[in-house]
Amino acid sequence: MFFAGRAEKKKKQEKENGYEAMGMSLVTAAVVVKNRKKKKGRVFRTVFLCIFITVLLLAEVFTYFGGFGTGESVDPEEFAKYAEPVQSLTIPEGVRVVALGEASHGNSEFQQLKLDVFQLLVENEGVKAFALEGDFGGCEMVNRYIHGGTGTAEEAAANIGFAIYRTDEMAALISYMREYNEKAPKGEDLRFYGFDMQRGLYTYQLLLEECEKLGVSAAKIEPLVTGEDWNPEYDYPQRQAHFEQIKALLAAKEESDLGVHLAEILIQNC
Repeated sequence: MFFAGRAEKKKKQEKENGYEAMGMSLVTAAVVVKNRKKKKGRVFRTVFLCIFITVLLLAEVFTYFGGFGTGESVDPEEFAKYAEPVQSLTIPEGVRVVALGEASHGNSEFQQLKLDVFQLLVENEGVKAFALEGDFGGCEMVNRYIHGGTGTAEEAAANIGFAIYRTDEMAALISYMREYNEKAPKGEDLRFYGFDMQRGLYTYQLLLEECEKLGVSAAKIEPLVTGEDWNPEYDYPQRQAHFEQIKALLAAKEESDLGVHLAEILIQNC
């Protein structure tokens, strides 16, 4: 009985030790898993931080060498040696085209300066036309406005086709041209032109007007546009062929230079 009791007590103790060992193992396993998760989290954060820093460095390099940075500041004293007031500008004799460049699009100061220079050229140098990189048809809408057309200067500026021209400064330039034309003698009026043809809607509308004015049927080209887009039922060669036909019909008419030119623009960009 004594030995049996001792054996049973020993067996019970071993069982309890086993449970305790198992519990310790589970705790150890949980700690290991938790540590692994922490380590994995640290690795992920480290990798993300490295990628983020790399992207920032690449963006900085691209911005600097890609021409998007401000670059070195201009020395005002050095700049003053070459700069002169707008009122002092003169144009050499025989020059027919004066180009006005700008270091950035949409900059308020450059656009204001453009108006100041244009006013001087109009009043002192006999310049009568203003042309810019804008939609040909849209700029014709501006030209109509400065010759007494309806609407506002802001609406006219929006017709040019690019957001960089939807500014107070461009509206001011257009307003100046309209006011000048209201007082200008016949043949001395200012004109507004665009030499870009990425957008065809206004050019297409002008072509329809020319066809009607000259008595040319526009039935062939009327279905080519739906709303403000080209009709997907007609592919590029088909649209080209229809505009070629209209061009030939217009060319047979007198005083059809504008209509023919509009058709040529659409043949290239339809």
